[in-house]
Amino acid sequence: FRGMAMSPPILNTPSDQAVHESRHNAKVWNDYAVQRIVSELKMPGSVCGVFPEGTRNHSEDLHNILPCKGGVGKIALEVGKVHVIPVFIHGVEDSFWDLIKFNFTDAARKPIDVVFGAHVDVSEIAARAGPDGTFTEAQELAAATRITDALRALAKDHPALVTGGGVGAPGYQYQESPL
Repeated sequence: FRGMAMSPPILNTPSDQAVHESRHNAKVWNDYAVQRIVSELKMPGSVCGVFPEGTRNHSEDLHNILPCKGGVGKIALEVGKVHVIPVFIHGVEDSFWDLIKFNFTDAARKPIDVVFGAHVDVSEIAARAGPDGTFTEAQELAAATRITDALRALAKDHPALVTGGGVGAPGYQYQESPL
């Protein structure tokens, strides 16, 4: 695999109360970051993980998938023939040090579940690109919404994982990795 680093980061754009220059600089950086991700993903074998919400969800209710941002749609549309796979992760601690501690002291009590969903097809939206190959913000948001809806469905379809039921909970199905 290529491109496994968590960079370049896409920044939260400052609120409307922030100075104009800060918003402008964040937008310039984000445009660069998105284009860099798109160019990396056009290389064979590249993989990229994106939080379509634009941030990690810190809610106690993991069904509460935050509203999506258009950037994930922009990336999916501009890459072209892309495999968008929703991934639901449950059990990761907000604190890096707590995660390390549990991995070495009590990993069995605090499992991390990773659930992969079905491929999300955005080709119908991509087929409606403008004459110059660009997409409107509405098209980018439509693709992002389709991706986020698939993530929401994945979270909803796995209630034992979402509510922290984990191993042994009703509805929990353990599957060995094929790797």
